[in-house]
Amino acid sequence: MYIETDHARYLLGVPSKKYRREFIAFFKSHRIIQRLVSSAKREPELQYRDFLKEFLTIDILGSPVSEQDLWDSVRFTYSIVSKLAYYIAHFRFPS
Repeated sequence: MYIETDHARYLLGVPSKKYRREFIAFFKSHRIIQRLVSSAKREPELQYRDFLKEFLTIDILGSPVSEQDLWDSVRFTYSIVSKLAYYIAHFRFPS
């Protein structure tokens, strides 16, 4: 995972014990959504049941994923995108 600024890109390594739990929750959602979007781009006609069959074979940070993880990640992403859309619609950002 990277953090990118106007001047550099930083590769994040292993999180410290202080924020490992938060990192794992964020990273897991990030990777799940990344897999979902990549799959949709690669195979737009893929049926959900076929996607799910493949999805359930992966693990993230040594832990298997579940269908509930998928839906939790979708809800998390939706809430972020909704908030972003609200801010874009109601506030001006410096360019």
